[in-house]
Amino acid sequence: MGLLIVFTIAFTLVSLVLTDGRNNIPKTVKTYKATVDVIDKYLSTRLTIDQSEKLANGLWVDMEVEMNESARSRPEFWTKIVQVPFHLKVFGHNVREVEVMREGGIRSAYPDIRWSAMPLRIKTFDKYAPCPIRYRFDDGSLTIQWEFGNHNCINVSKLSFQLKIFANGKNHSIFKKFRSENWKNAPLPDIANNFYVSYQYKVPGLLDTFDLGFQLKINETDIKNNTVISVKHFPLCSNFYTRSSCLFDARLANPPLLCYWCPAIRICSSKRDFLQKVWMDNGCEPKRLIKIFEDISMTSFTF
Repeated sequence: MGLLIVFTIAFTLVSLVLTDGRNNIPKTVKTYKATVDVIDKYLSTRLTIDQSEKLANGLWVDMEVEMNESARSRPEFWTKIVQVPFHLKVFGHNVREVEVMREGGIRSAYPDIRWSAMPLRIKTFDKYAPCPIRYRFDDGSLTIQWEFGNHNCINVSKLSFQLKIFANGKNHSIFKKFRSENWKNAPLPDIANNFYVSYQYKVPGLLDTFDLGFQLKINETDIKNNTVISVKHFPLCSNFYTRSSCLFDARLANPPLLCYWCPAIRICSSKRDFLQKVWMDNGCEPKRLIKIFEDISMTSFTF
């Protein structure tokens, strides 16, 4: 996501010095009139929320525009498994099937990859009746549009939003046809309170899990017409799941990562990331190094 999600253009000289997988986060944040710009506690994901008609118009896909048959929008009323015609990168996994949910949002169709992207979730359909879901594939991206209106979906929709996701995992949620009151601090019995992007990292063979990404609360988030919520995932050592990819492929990442492999529990870590405690608790550090550190800590120096 070198484009920083919100079309800020930056020119950076990339060093060939390896980073440790944690310190490659930009020191300064520049966005296009961003009202929110945050990084999650595990330094895995960056989220920005912009109120910009120009940005929303640039990202919004007109599903009525005629295109070739392979790219034409397809209406669906129900939850459906969609084959993605490119490798969708999700925290180091290649996802080729996603479940498009009627209530809004997508998730991996693979049960062992616990990832979801929920721009919004309709909890009950009393007020918001689901209209046809439309989706379109373009070059290296998938755009899905949800609409909710009256029970017959003939009149103008009450609510419409799109999720645009790219092969590298970056995604935008665009609320371009948002015809509703301001939801912030308002009771919303028909809308699920928690939403947006999350991925559960599970340590192989252990009970330890880490929820990467963001879970927003609808009544604490300022969503209105022309709101754009954008997500970018940072390169992580934990995205490499084999010894060879951890020790070698990680060095080819952008920026390059200095990663270490723990054969005991089969994890890849920078030893300074969110897996640091797991690394130490499970004997991943070579005993020779631990002994050296202990000897150093017990040595007194006289000057």
